[in-house]
Amino acid sequence: MHAAQIDNLVVEEEYELLHDKIDEYVYHKIKKEIASDNDYDRVGKLMDYINGEKFSKEGKELLLQEVKEIFTVDGEYTQMERAVFRFLKKIFDKKPNL
Repeated sequence: MHAAQIDNLVVEEEYELLHDKIDEYVYHKIKKEIASDNDYDRVGKLMDYINGEKFSKEGKELLLQEVKEIFTVDGEYTQMERAVFRFLKKIFDKKPNL
């Protein structure tokens, strides 16, 4: 969801892709939860989720592929999306705090 909102606009293609992956209830629940979050809060929640779920390397790669799919589904891959993707790759590679 955060990936779709990076450019402050969720286009129809992004909305449809998200709904292919999650149901309407989950979509609105997440949307409500992150509505007032800033980028720092959202990244913190993402890191908590990744560390809490103990993602495997393959799981992290799959999640990154899904993020890139959301970024590119509208036929564009903006500078902002590229920068966020590079940042996400770095934080996904970071070892969790023990």
